[in-house]
Amino acid sequence: MDRYYLDKPGKKPYMAEKIESIIVEINEAKSTKGAKKRRDYYILQKYDVLTVAEKKYLIHKKKEDKEDIMYIVSYEDLFEKLSAYHIRTGHGGMGKMRAVLSKQYSIPRPAIETFLSVCATCNKKNEMYIVGTTHGLIKGWFNSGNMQHATANFILAEQVNKQKELTLRETVQVVSGGQGFLSCSCKSSCQTKRCVCFKASIKCNSRCHNSFTCSNK
Repeated sequence: MDRYYLDKPGKKPYMAEKIESIIVEINEAKSTKGAKKRRDYYILQKYDVLTVAEKKYLIHKKKEDKEDIMYIVSYEDLFEKLSAYHIRTGHGGMGKMRAVLSKQYSIPRPAIETFLSVCATCNKKNEMYIVGTTHGLIKGWFNSGNMQHATANFILAEQVNKQKELTLRETVQVVSGGQGFLSCSCKSSCQTKRCVCFKASIKCNSRCHNSFTCSNK
């Protein structure tokens, strides 16, 4: 999940510390008499605090009494919560997971999708695999028909770079040092970042400009 939210920090669920901070804000806003700050009105309209056995929970503000209570799940608790309900639903897919979770918890769809994509039991059941390298994970899913038996020595799982994703062509280029999926149409010597090849730290190839002098070969 860290990899997904790296480029989308604004959509990342609240950390536990942030939730505790909002709970304090709500309690203080409720106890404030007279005019309140704009922030107070915002959080009081959006959230509420539920106390169960002396433990406080941040929940979405109910518009009607008959509405279900929707708990805000902290980022740290996401995996544990998703894992528990995934097992409870018999390793159910997106439909089952959302149907069950949406009755009680406010968990973003991308978080559920990311969790399901790394469930080893589901991946084995569907005979789909992720291929990992020391340079990163290869984008996409592969079935047994996409693979062949190999006699080469494989790397250990802990040696896989899980923080980066590459296409198959990008992986081949990194491993072999070859080039071929990028080309430029520069009219100069290809020594600035205006050149897509130079910017990507790779050499120009036969698909690039033909009649101009190039210093990036």
